Amino acid sequence: MRSVRLGTRRSRLAVMQAETVARLLQGRHPDVDVEIVKVVAEGDEDQPTRPGSWGKGAFVRTLQQKCLDGEIDAAVHSLKDLPLEEPNGLVLASVPLRDDPRDALVSRDRRSLHELRSGAKVGTSSERRAVQLRELRPDVEIVELRGNVDTRVRKVLEHNACDAAVISYAALKRLGLDHLASEVFDVDRLVPAPGQGAIAVECLAENAELVELFGTIEDRKARLEVEVERR
Repeated sequence: MRSVRLGTRRSRLAVMQAETVARLLQGRHPDVDVEIVKVVAEGDEDQPTRPGSWGKGAFVRTLQQKCLDGEIDAAVHSLKDLPLEEPNGLVLASVPLRDDPRDALVSRDRRSLHELRSGAKVGTSSERRAVQLRELRPDVEIVELRGNVDTRVRKVLEHNACDAAVISYAALKRLGLDHLASEVFDVDRLVPAPGQGAIAVECLAENAELVELFGTIEDRKARLEVEVERR
């Protein structure tokens, strides 16, 4: 195999994750050319008009279909966004990397969750995070905050859309924004999403050569962790 087309969403984080997979592949297989194909995903197109109306796997559906249609060879996702059931014909070929799975708080004035004033607005689009935040601080207001990670950070720090936001710490680290975290939550205090911090690579199950290729960059420990968490 001389070339591989990696499909990804167009956000800065998604592209960086695809670039990470490309570097890992080329580090093991310098003779393989890797092309990163940026795709407008269904969730990206729907977000301005139908906030909150798609499920956990909406961001991955378009990429999966492109893979099934042969327009890309493999799709790179944040593993936490993958639905539990693989579409017919696709396989989770590799979990090549997992970063810190914890959630982090980004806030104005670098306040921790405990230090936020009563009535402060804390942004998230995750019901999982919202439920736990209400348990930790029932006196703050949980507000919906959407957009990619860069956008959510700007909404807090530049546009004053809310006082703070809870964001994946791995995402902040990959974007070089981890210095903006005013607090990183222990997993027994704020339980992260299953598979959070891990990258996933999907490809056609019948393409044994491609499955074998991606298997060479598999992180076995990361795979075992996410399989247990997603049961």
